[in-house]
Amino acid sequence: MNDTSSDVEFNKAAIYVGSIIEIIYPLILTILWIIFLKGKKKQKFVCTAFGLLGFILSTNFESFFVNSILKIFGNRSIIRYIILSLCPGLFEETARYIFLDNLVSKGYTHKNISIGYGIGHGGIESLIIGFNLFLVSFMKKTDILEDINFNNCLFGALERFFAILIHISLSILVYKSVTDKKKYYYCFLIAILLHNIVDLIPLLIKLRIFEMPIYWVEIIIAFISTCTSLYAGFEYNKLDEEL
Repeated sequence: MNDTSSDVEFNKAAIYVGSIIEIIYPLILTILWIIFLKGKKKQKFVCTAFGLLGFILSTNFESFFVNSILKIFGNRSIIRYIILSLCPGLFEETARYIFLDNLVSKGYTHKNISIGYGIGHGGIESLIIGFNLFLVSFMKKTDILEDINFNNCLFGALERFFAILIHISLSILVYKSVTDKKKYYYCFLIAILLHNIVDLIPLLIKLRIFEMPIYWVEIIIAFISTCTSLYAGFEYNKLDEEL
């Protein structure tokens, strides 16, 4: 009994550490973006707010769409897996395109708006996950707390770092597509594809389609994130600072 109580308390401490990192990290990143990168502070706030709004609206529309489709086809059909794997990239990157296009049409023409949008989009996701994780520590069900360990919380916090990096990178690619709809449409399609690949890996493990240790999942995500950021950085450097 004492061992169980001790494990639960240790896991609560792990939850606190993980949730604090997931909450503080995007806030620090937002502050650094607003203070140090080029652009007017008001425009930076607006870009970040648009990213936040884009994430919330796209994920809510996605959830509504998925639930509606699953009511028709059921939870166990192959359609379920196809929808779950395709929808995140399709909905979020479409929202990213619409919001960035709207910003550009309103005169937000500095290429840094793509970074601000990405921070807002990925940052609010990290805040929500961190806050929800923090709430878990108040649960009275010890079986839930026993399933959470320090490594899971640490890897979860680390994953947020790479997730936000991916969101910034995808925002750069979509921004490039927005700035020249005819020539760079492929950047938008690449963003959808990369987003779906990153979301598909944890989904396959969650659905127990194949087994993989959590650290390998994070290594794969980190690798994809790093490659995506390098490619996005290459494309970013080719963009004119102002349209």
